[in-house]
Amino acid sequence: MKIKYLIILLFAFQLCACDKSLDVKEPSFDVTTDKTTYKVGDNIQFNISGDAKYITFYSGEDGSNRDFVGAPRMVAYDKLNLYYTIWYQRRLAYPQVSILVSTNFTGDRSNLNDVKAATWIDITDRYPFLMGQAALDGHTASNRVDISDIVKPGDKMNFAFKYIKNAESTTFATVWLSKVNLAYSKGIKQVDIGGETGKNLGELFLVRPAMNENKIPDRSDNRWYTRTPPVDNIILWANGSNVTIDGKAYTTTSYQEEYWVSKTFEIAETFEIQDVGLPLKGYSDSRVNYHTWTYTKPGTYKVVFEGSNATIKQTTTKTKEIILTITE
Repeated sequence: MKIKYLIILLFAFQLCACDKSLDVKEPSFDVTTDKTTYKVGDNIQFNISGDAKYITFYSGEDGSNRDFVGAPRMVAYDKLNLYYTIWYQRRLAYPQVSILVSTNFTGDRSNLNDVKAATWIDITDRYPFLMGQAALDGHTASNRVDISDIVKPGDKMNFAFKYIKNAESTTFATVWLSKVNLAYSKGIKQVDIGGETGKNLGELFLVRPAMNENKIPDRSDNRWYTRTPPVDNIILWANGSNVTIDGKAYTTTSYQEEYWVSKTFEIAETFEIQDVGLPLKGYSDSRVNYHTWTYTKPGTYKVVFEGSNATIKQTTTKTKEIILTITE
């Protein structure tokens, strides 16, 4: 009986010792900067010290404001970004593509006369990658162009990729488009509202674009590059041969024009964002001694660094707040 009692006491002691080993002390944790006033575009260094096993950073910008974590909110957008991925098989295809935006298109997206009846603003020159060397080397992501100077809240808008065959040769004049998207952004937060977050161009464009009479219809109908749904590429190319279809002659040298017009978007005044922090360090990660950040807009920002230690029993957290003033 005494032996059984001793075993019970020993087991209880072990449980107690194990439980205490899971206790966590508040981490020693501090963050400093050289100053508290910087300019837009400055590379700000935050110096981090202490023994926190987990570190999370909140810049104070919309999308990374610790005061609103866990509380989704509606905000007015700063930018309305239009972007895409493009690939030219040969340099001669460069002059063949342009990007247009309209706020008064109301017609049939497959009818060339309806498309041309709308007012279109050419924004091609906002995309240096559209004519860039990189797009010859493979699928290249464009810059994210803000079109909020053209499109306002309450507008109904469409954008279009215009393709013209004006190269001397049609050999390898093919252009591939993918990952086309329209997105609201505020601070560091962006929310996609466009045709895709990675694929599915079939939700954004018609299978057959609006085209002039010199374009071989079948050449356009078969433009989708689809291994399995959803559609992931649009292929733009000129007539590949001289053919006659139903008594109509099509040539490789004729002027060819077409428009891939997006579906209509109704631009809202606000969109929903959820604020989150940026993880800088996890339990098994190496020590983090500093973090750098750059602000793109002037203002006053409450920066928060959160340092934590944790076990399965409990978590202890210490925060460090720094108020930064960002000037022009």
